[in-house]
Amino acid sequence: MPMSLNPSLDSFGALYRKMGRELYRAYHERNRIHKADHFYNFCITAHAMRDYFFEHQGLIEKAAQQPYNDIWKENDFLVAVSDIANTAKHFTLRESNKGRAPKLVKTKKLHQNQGDFADFYKSEDGDLYVEKVRATNVVVTLADGQEYDLYSFTREVENYWRTFLKSESINLRRSSVKQLVGERSF
Repeated sequence: MPMSLNPSLDSFGALYRKMGRELYRAYHERNRIHKADHFYNFCITAHAMRDYFFEHQGLIEKAAQQPYNDIWKENDFLVAVSDIANTAKHFTLRESNKGRAPKLVKTKKLHQNQGDFADFYKSEDGDLYVEKVRATNVVVTLADGQEYDLYSFTREVENYWRTFLKSESINLRRSSVKQLVGERSF
């Protein structure tokens, strides 16, 4: 079986946990550009879950993949993930037939605004407290016109994959808080 060229993404479970780390990074990032970068990374990772699922299940032939692709193209969250990931990768999506004309994406809009966030802190005595902060947010408008802020959107996608994988008898562990937070080098 071919291996990933990224040593930390050597399994389906590793990719699933990376998706969780990108969700965490995107939510907690305060810098507008870095937040957008982490959000794109989340979408690219979430979109890659499809390929990792097919490999994990041994579904190599297009015909075997098609029933899943048909289900996934009906889920507005996964469509948005695909639209965002592919436009990040290709800049302009083009039709494979129809003379390579620009392809219309189904996701209506992606923009940033200011939103309210909750930061949780632990004091030296172990007490937990919450601080409300106003920071840059990402808002996705799905094909049906519904708007979702970054946290709601990414949680819907993560919950979809967790539920879907469980229905396929695939149980993956989530990242620990220590893995989510990571270590700051500065």
